[in-house]
Amino acid sequence: MAASKRRILLSFVLVLLAAFLIYCVLMLRPRFVYQQGVRALKTNDAASAVVLFERAEAAIPGFLNQSLLTAADRFHLYTDYGQALYDVAMKGWQENGISNDGFDRFVKAREALRKAAAIESKYYVTAFRLARTEHALETLHPWRYPDTPNPYNAHPLYQAAAALRPAGIAVHQAWARYLHGKGRTEEIPDLVRHLLAIYPPFYPTLKNEPYFMPGLLTDAAEGLKNAVQTGVRPRDALRYLSQLSRDQDNPAGAIDFFEAYLAYDPEENTANDFIHIGSLYLTDGRYEDVSGLFIRALAVADDPDPVLSRIYRIFKSQNQGIRFLSFADDLEAGTLKIPTLDLTRARCYVDLGQDFLAKQKLETIISDNPTGPACYLRAQIAAREKDWKTMETCSQQATQLEPYTAAYHYYFARALYTRKKYEDAEFALNRAIRHAARENAGYYHLRAWSKWHQEKFLSAAEDWDRAAALNPDHPEYRDRASQAREKSQLGVRPALL
Repeated sequence: MAASKRRILLSFVLVLLAAFLIYCVLMLRPRFVYQQGVRALKTNDAASAVVLFERAEAAIPGFLNQSLLTAADRFHLYTDYGQALYDVAMKGWQENGISNDGFDRFVKAREALRKAAAIESKYYVTAFRLARTEHALETLHPWRYPDTPNPYNAHPLYQAAAALRPAGIAVHQAWARYLHGKGRTEEIPDLVRHLLAIYPPFYPTLKNEPYFMPGLLTDAAEGLKNAVQTGVRPRDALRYLSQLSRDQDNPAGAIDFFEAYLAYDPEENTANDFIHIGSLYLTDGRYEDVSGLFIRALAVADDPDPVLSRIYRIFKSQNQGIRFLSFADDLEAGTLKIPTLDLTRARCYVDLGQDFLAKQKLETIISDNPTGPACYLRAQIAAREKDWKTMETCSQQATQLEPYTAAYHYYFARALYTRKKYEDAEFALNRAIRHAARENAGYYHLRAWSKWHQEKFLSAAEDWDRAAALNPDHPEYRDRASQAREKSQLGVRPALL
């Protein structure tokens, strides 16, 4: 008796095992094809994904098609199939406009996603995709079926998707856009407050949204303050509250919030942070504290030289060159030594129209510790003064100090060309073109003129052709190329231009 029971039990287990193996074999192909579709979808090949998902669905055996055994497979298949159809339809809409085929694809996407939702209604991704598809159909229905009641309504679907993912940025953003399109703007402020409360970095994006209006800044501020109170990225929230205050023309508020930002986890503060607060102080006229903040920025910077250049640009943008010179004096008096301080001072003198002082500073640099930028700036001053010899000498020195900087070779060539040293100018322009990060029509134009004066007309024409190809909106290049070819054929000596 016991042996008989064991045989029955063993037979039952073997039958179950066989059934499971048959199920696995039967589902092997549908799952393989489905995974191919997923890969196509991930590589933005939605059209191929649609075909593969349809093949995967067709490969599921009929007797298993509505079985609980395939529920999970069908759920994922319908969810991704709906997404692929949506992507194909949306791409066609954006690139070619509305079409009947596009509308029908949205309908099929909706059907697939509703099948997925019938299997599992609590999955956020499916719910959100269904809401977006319903949104598209609700928008397009009046075009496809004018003067008929619209059966589509995405609002409850967005509500359901947002309930499944209360901290979902994308769903709340899409919902707000939907409300804007429907003219239900009175509901948008609540969503804005919620979005900023759950994700403060959304603030810059908010200002580019189609539903944005200045009145929403108050709601955005409430959301950001709520984020600070609840500890949701509070440092980010304080930074964006400062930016929002600036957007509201409230410099004092911008400073207060940014100081709170600096006080929150102060070990996280960077040179950019001190530069920013320094620029806020400068804008607000709090000059007595500006130097200290900018010096702190230089002190924590990995490379202070570009930071000093940035600081100078801030002073310059606010027409505060004299105050920059005062800041430079404070910096020099301290323990922090910045190699480019004197060069930046010289730039400031130039921008203030004090070329004499700039030349004094630059000549000291060039005498003691010459650098390419210092020689280049001195050459630029010489060019304004029509001191061609100094322009040539200083620009040549710049090329020797930094032989791979194309701009220096080009400026050297300009000096040589002005002094009618055409062959040398051509050679310098060869170097400028060789070292340029990208081709420059102006380089070819000047080299063509240098060749023209050497009676290298065909070569000059080729350079003007290249300049015209790089800058087709400049008619002179084509005209000069034609003239150069004519002179080449006639053997005419060039006019002195």
